[in-house]
Amino acid sequence: MLIGMLRIKEKPGSVFTGVALIAWLLQSCNGGSTHSHNKKIEQPDSILTHRQKMDTIKLWTELRLIKWKSWIDSNTRFIFSTDSMYYTGTAQLRFPTTHTIMSDKQFNEFDSFFIYSPDSSYVLDMISYRKSTGNDTDGKEQRAGKGTEVALVNVQTKERQLILSTSPATIIKQEVWIDDSTLFIGGGTYDHQRKLMPDLWRYNVKQQTLSHWTYH
Repeated sequence: MLIGMLRIKEKPGSVFTGVALIAWLLQSCNGGSTHSHNKKIEQPDSILTHRQKMDTIKLWTELRLIKWKSWIDSNTRFIFSTDSMYYTGTAQLRFPTTHTIMSDKQFNEFDSFFIYSPDSSYVLDMISYRKSTGNDTDGKEQRAGKGTEVALVNVQTKERQLILSTSPATIIKQEVWIDDSTLFIGGGTYDHQRKLMPDLWRYNVKQQTLSHWTYH
């Protein structure tokens, strides 16, 4: 209808020019393709997936590891940046000796201290290994182990897997689940000059891998 009206208004010698102009305008509006209505529009959830695939530690520390980042900043006088951390490697954790089975009684005893995954399939356990082993002469409670032990426990089977063991010089400050199978552990290690060196670990439950980043 629009082309027909244009032919009536245009002079006889300019009908082709008017038709070509309308066709060009329509093509430009459609993005140069006659199938533009099939173009996929990226939704917010796909954008998030894209960011997860980027997998930058800067992204997760700013979104989730806020307590750890604040602690590091206050101890490094805000000169620290996660962009400056370097990747040291990924370890495959599949050693039978790191697996134990917790009793229901022991699990329930420490349940309030566990950090549950979003789907409640696993818990992060940093307390049960500190079970009392006796009292010293001052009556103070003695704890097993000198460093920090981080373990993952299957809620259904009560199978406990050791995923990280640190020295007394290392402090674990924050642990967060990113999704049902990925968790981040933020900490720091003091050197011989009592200077705090930031540490960051990421554990993948499905792949049973532990990745580490540090800063010097």
